[in-house]
Order: sequence, then structure tokens, then C-alpha cells
Amino acid sequence: MTQPVSLNWIPVGLTILAIFLFFRSRRRSLSYLRGPPRNSKLFGRELDLLFQQDVGDLEFKWVEEYGTAFPVPNCYGQDTLFICDPRALQYVLHTSEYKYPRPADLKFLLKGFLGSGIIYSEDATHQRQRKILNPAFSGEHLRQFLTDFQAHTNRLVRHIDDQLTHGKDTIDMAKLLPKITLDIIGDTGFRYRFGALEDEITELSHKFLHLFDDSKRITKYQLLSNALRRYLPPFVSEMTRLAPTKEELRFADFHQASSKLAEAIINQKGRDLVDPARGTDILDILREQMFPAAIESGVGVNFNITVTDRSNNSEDPNKRMSDHEVFSQLASRNHGVYDWMAALRTVLPQIWGKDANEWNPSRFLDIDSREQTAVGPFFNLGTFSAGPKSCLGFRFGVTEVRAIIVGLLEAFEFFLPEGGLELQKLPGGGILHPMVRGKLHEGPSLPLVVKPRQAVM
Repeated sequence: MTQPVSLNWIPVGLTILAIFLFFRSRRRSLSYLRGPPRNSKLFGRELDLLFQQDVGDLEFKWVEEYGTAFPVPNCYGQDTLFICDPRALQYVLHTSEYKYPRPADLKFLLKGFLGSGIIYSEDATHQRQRKILNPAFSGEHLRQFLTDFQAHTNRLVRHIDDQLTHGKDTIDMAKLLPKITLDIIGDTGFRYRFGALEDEITELSHKFLHLFDDSKRITKYQLLSNALRRYLPPFVSEMTRLAPTKEELRFADFHQASSKLAEAIINQKGRDLVDPARGTDILDILREQMFPAAIESGVGVNFNITVTDRSNNSEDPNKRMSDHEVFSQLASRNHGVYDWMAALRTVLPQIWGKDANEWNPSRFLDIDSREQTAVGPFFNLGTFSAGPKSCLGFRFGVTEVRAIIVGLLEAFEFFLPEGGLELQKLPGGGILHPMVRGKLHEGPSLPLVVKPRQAVM
């Protein structure tokens, strides 16, 4: 019988950890750079960044004062180099991506709710997984999904029209858009019905829509707990899952549910025949790419058995993927669109002009991309990251958003509520959420007055 660990070891462990962090804090390799002063020995400036009124306020101020590269004090006496210079970003993201791995605390969270899929993996493993998944996001298959995007947009139009018919003229678009995009990824990814727009309660849709409830305003304990993992050995960091925060519990619950669904879907796919002419969803497309011989023969393939056989017997290591990796990829698709659409926080006037902080969409009509330092695959925004780890599905996401916008603007006109709308930009799960100032308890919100568009005769 295993003996319980004595509590007498806890003070010893805490003492060793304190000594380790003390000597770490003495190494200030960025001290020769100008940057914001440390106003807390324990939290650095991380607490200020998390609890500022609007995300970006401090960053803009610091860029004006210290330039495009400066150290920001972190928890436990450490510093992080804040970079918003395009050439430096291009070097880090495009040229030397694998030399700058994600911090250990971020990898810990990613593994906790997405598993070991492409969003988590590094180096050769990431390259191999990306090569396998890449065919599903080609231009040819993207055109196939456009019809699905338009069909779901029509659902959204009918939903809004129904609310207007029943006398409701103000619609909270921040509540509807996540629901319709979740329905789209479930349908186009693996023909799974979330029913989010109709408020159908499925196990996974409920967990997904509330995935970041504990990430919007994290506690001091969460901050210190996450920051500590940057400096712990991996095996020690994994042991901290025994004392999870609320955020980590929610992530783990989602990961368990999505992995269970992924396995069920793959098992079902193994019992279905595949149309050799056209895959019906992303998973079918991947199956066609992975098993062309079986598909050409018109024979149904047991997906689980074939994946296992592929990973064990393929002579080409670039074409191997384990069952666990396949389940992780499918689970990751539930979050991928949202996870990889986080925008850069700082907009530089030297890149976008003097009105960089103003709403001016026409700027994109006049910019000569050849004169810019390219960062990211789409309009130099950084929204989909860049380089070897840029979002595989960025064309999918852009086409999806375009289809939704066109469909909505064809059917409706949108106005600000009477008296205007004062929004706050708050972080949550790596993306920005609009919230109405004074009504943060309502969560992400963007209430707009909606009117049917009159047909032009």
C-alpha cells in the first residue's frame, strides 16, 4: 500500500522554490533596455496589464515612451521582451519560429484543453502534423465550404428576422456570432450539429460557449499559478494539475468532452462509405488524402484500424499520425477558428499612418504591400499569427466571416442604440471581447439596432 507523502516536505519544497526564484530574479538580461518600472516585486506589471480598463491602453503608452522593443516586468522578478517592430516580428515568427517556443505556462494551458495537436506541438512534430492537415484547407475545398457558410448565414438571417417580427429591435450580435460560427465549424469540420443558434443544449456546445468564463478576469492566484509554471521543470509542472484553478478545471472538462466526441465521430466515420468524388467535411477530406487507394476502390475503411496501421507500418515518417494525435486534431478544430484569430495589440503609426488608432477601412485600398514588412498571411494584421505556425485555416476563417457579413448586410441595416454605445475591450482566452461599460456582468456584448433592409426597386 502506498504511503501518503508527509506534509513536512511542503515547507522544504517551498524553501527550495523560493531560493530558485530568488536567483532567477537576479538575472536581468534585459536591464540595459529602457522600459516601464517594476511596481510590484511579486507581480511585476502583469497585474496592471490584466486589469487595465481597456486592453492596449498601457501598451500604447509604453510604445510611445520606450519605442518598439522594451522589457516589461513579470511575476517573480522576471522580464519579458515586448516587441512590436515589424522587422523583429518577422524574424521571430517567419525566420526563426522554432527557435522561439511558446512559454511553458501557455503550453501547459494549451495541452490542458486541446491535447497534443497542431496548436500545441513544436519542431518536427508540428511540421509533420501540418503537412498531413494542409490538404483540407486548399482553395479547391474552400470553394466547397462556401455553400455551407451561406446556408448557415441564411439561418442566422432567419433567426434575426424572427426576433424582429416579435417586436425586438435591438439584437446583441456578440451573443449570436459565436453561436453561428460554432455551428459552422461543427458542420463543415465533421458534420456534427451543435445547435448553438437555436440554444440547443448539447454537452459540448454548452462547455464551448462557456469555455473562457474563468479567463476574462482571472484572480491573483491564477496569475501567480500560471506564471510559476514558466520556471518549473515539465514533470513538476504536470504535477500541479493535481491542484487546478477554476480555469484549468473548465479547460480539462472541455478537453475530456471533446476528445470523447472526437473518438465517437472517428468510429462512425469508419463505418460509413466515403464518396470518392467529394469529401463532405474536413475529416472526410483528410481521410481521402490519407487513404486514396481505399477510396478509389470504393471500399469502406475502418478509420481507427487504418490510422493505427498507418502510424505503425508507413515507410514515410512524414505520413504517420497516431490515434492520439488524430483525436487531438479533431478536438482542436472546435477551438481553432477562435484560438488563432487573436490580433496584435499595438498599431504603429509608422506602418498604418497618423490615423492608425482610428476606424478607417479605406486605408487597405491605398497601401502598397510591397513597401511593408510582411507579418502574417492576411493584410499584415498578425490576426492569424505568421510563419511556420500561421493558422492553417486562415482562408477558411476569412471566407466564413465574409460570407456572414455579406449575408447580414444584404438583409439588414445596423445602427448604434440611441445615446450611443460605450464599449470596453477586455481579454479572454487570447482574444478581445467587447463589453458594455458598466455592464461587465453581462459578459461579451454588442447590442445594435437592427432594421430590415428595404429592397431597391
